[in-house]
Amino acid sequence: MLSCNPVRLLKALPCKSEEETSLYTDFEVHVKNIGTSDERTVKIHYRKDSSWIDKRLDLKRVYPTHSLYKGSVDFSELEFVVNYENSEGSFWDNNNGRNYKVAGFGRGEVGGNTGLLEGKTLRQAFYKFGHILPYYGIEGRLYLKNLGYKKHAGFRVSIDGGVNWQDISAIYDSNLSGGIEIWRVMSVFISIGEGKSPHFLFAVYYIDCETGRTYWDNNFGENYLLKKVLDAEVQ
Repeated sequence: MLSCNPVRLLKALPCKSEEETSLYTDFEVHVKNIGTSDERTVKIHYRKDSSWIDKRLDLKRVYPTHSLYKGSVDFSELEFVVNYENSEGSFWDNNNGRNYKVAGFGRGEVGGNTGLLEGKTLRQAFYKFGHILPYYGIEGRLYLKNLGYKKHAGFRVSIDGGVNWQDISAIYDSNLSGGIEIWRVMSVFISIGEGKSPHFLFAVYYIDCETGRTYWDNNFGENYLLKKVLDAEVQ
């Protein structure tokens, strides 16, 4: 039995066509890898009026623990949920029973109010006690749903396999439509050599200071992983 829901909306972004003659909604979804890629199907189950319609998303990238699916629907005002079918059954992300809603450029959606966009390992030389050691760092970007003016976000990171953790703050980067923002974790070097672990473990956090609530994207409870190797990408 799975300990957490293996499907999560990353973002639903209202967009304009290149000719600016039509509107559509762009979707990104993360799923936990269960079975083979051929056994997985991810769909947006949506309605604009009264009838529900399924739109299958395309597999864009397979990571060791999760996969990214993308697609679009030719409406910018709709109600929807996400469906994930795999060898163990059918699973839904329905926004905790409230369904997701996109309302033109005034409202987009981020599942769980935050999600990882990208992460990367950095490396530079560090001279100490007559030796040149590698010095590893981390950087990345994350999606936030704008819940209010006062907020903090970033990565919670462990360099020693989960024994100790530290927060690395993100800063505002840019604004997308529908109240969706991108925040950036700037380059921070925090590990001399591999230390006690050859990996960084990390999760995305988002604190809404006005309500005191904290939101997480922790890769379906497993945390994200980055090898301490130059330009390593998220696992």
